[in-house]
Amino acid sequence: MSDASAVPNIEDIPERIGYLKEICGLDFGWGPTATMEWILEHTHIWAGLSWTTSIVLLGIALRSTMFPFLVGSAEQTGRMRKMATEIKPVQDAYREAARNQDRMKMSQLQLEMRALKDSHGVNLKKAFYPLLIQLPFGFGAWRVLRNCATLPVPGFITESWLWTSDLTFSDPYFIMPAISSAMIYVTLKMNANANQGTASVGGPDAMAILRKAMPVLSFAFVSFQPGAVQLYFVSSAATGLATAWLLQNAAIRRYLKLPILAKDEPLPNAPASTSNGADHPPSSAAAAGFMRTKSSNWGKSRAQIMEEQARALEEQEAKAAQQNRSGIDRAVDNVKGQWTDIKKHGRGFVESVAGSVDEQAASNKRKQREVYDARARAGLEEEREAKNRELGIQETKREGGMRRR
Repeated sequence: MSDASAVPNIEDIPERIGYLKEICGLDFGWGPTATMEWILEHTHIWAGLSWTTSIVLLGIALRSTMFPFLVGSAEQTGRMRKMATEIKPVQDAYREAARNQDRMKMSQLQLEMRALKDSHGVNLKKAFYPLLIQLPFGFGAWRVLRNCATLPVPGFITESWLWTSDLTFSDPYFIMPAISSAMIYVTLKMNANANQGTASVGGPDAMAILRKAMPVLSFAFVSFQPGAVQLYFVSSAATGLATAWLLQNAAIRRYLKLPILAKDEPLPNAPASTSNGADHPPSSAAAAGFMRTKSSNWGKSRAQIMEEQARALEEQEAKAAQQNRSGIDRAVDNVKGQWTDIKKHGRGFVESVAGSVDEQAASNKRKQREVYDARARAGLEEEREAKNRELGIQETKREGGMRRR
């Protein structure tokens, strides 16, 4: 009979490569989970670091490995932003054709959008590579750390980090979940500002909802996870935030040969207005309007900035010219403008009503023609059947006469 005291205590077994699998029984076979277990254990054993530091480095390593794919995604985002002004009318026409259920038009517009993407070198798969690669390995890291804390691995109980007693209990003050959620929100906000003017599949409303929902969902999920998982999420979110900042730095983007962001593009010079064919500088009112427009240009595309500046200058010049005219002239212009609006709206209403009447008349004609054609076909069929019956009767009589003879 074996002596129970001969069985070694798991806490007394020295940690080595294979400790998590052979001693603790954490065998995940092969795949993303086994890969993250291998990285965690080798970082802890080979580098001689604590489990806490190894978990932090695990989160940093995973997000840092995604950096080349993030660079490719940023390049595709810049290409899509340049393509946005060209593809937007085609997308609007496609939505209109979809509402009208015009299949032929939809196919034609799909080919146009594909040609535009090819001409700009846009490949949407590259934009989603970071997410597709990070998801399975992030799930693997969560699975490994949760099992290590639930088992628990002895080192996870004896180690503490700042205000936490060990790595198997959740943060009692919810500080780490709040930090990771805040960093996720800031990262999404930075990416949204950098990607303004980009041709997106989901629209701006969907992205705004996602930007608000993700931090909330992250906080709700991480709050009740073990401390090891919470520590991993904090390190991963911090690395993601640092990566987002790096990819929005103008100098780094120039070094990586990435497209310039909208916020870093030089502002265009204010267009000079003309009077009697000669150029002259804008008035002080127009200049003030231009400066107000310039102060709110952060995060906008180059085309939007130019359009807003031109509109502001036109409005300010029009107001300045209006103030120099007499009250009678302004009143007459006001009446003329109102009368022009009335005629324009009236003409549009009449055209819409006339168009509806014409469409209804054309539809009625088509229906009448279809009824007439159906009746004509039915008459021809009846006439053909009557002739066939008559020929059949005559043939029968002829055969009967031949038999009597």
